[in-house]
Amino acid sequence: MKMKKNALVICIHDGLGTHYCGVGTAMRKTIESLKILEEQGRLNEFEIHVITHFYDHEADYFDQRYFNDADAFIRSTGGAIHEIKLLKGGKKPKAIGENWGRSKWYRGSEGAARILSKLRNENIVFLAHDIAFAPVCWLVPDRKNISG
Repeated sequence: MKMKKNALVICIHDGLGTHYCGVGTAMRKTIESLKILEEQGRLNEFEIHVITHFYDHEADYFDQRYFNDADAFIRSTGGAIHEIKLLKGGKKPKAIGENWGRSKWYRGSEGAARILSKLRNENIVFLAHDIAFAPVCWLVPDRKNISG
């Protein structure tokens, strides 16, 4: 698939494979709204990328069905889901709370900034859902084509 001119990049910690707070609800509603816009042909020039913390896909708390559905939609736009591992040593979080904490969130923001830096779209619209990704824009070295 040819790269599209614009990218919509959404950073979240809840709402794809997990759903435990208001951020998750907002993200799920965002995905549903984007699906409607895509059906109406209003996202033709946008790739959608979602950057999220990595969660154990085999854990009881993980909703693989919803994750797969969202992934299929996002890939249909030319985008991708990018999962950032926050735990050291390749460990998988056994509980949702294992991904919480300022140092882990900063590590996640650094990972998100690396992903944003690699996107080559002409224009990038960046949305950070929640404080976990607050520093991302300041960590991207060249932000001239990023708004958010």
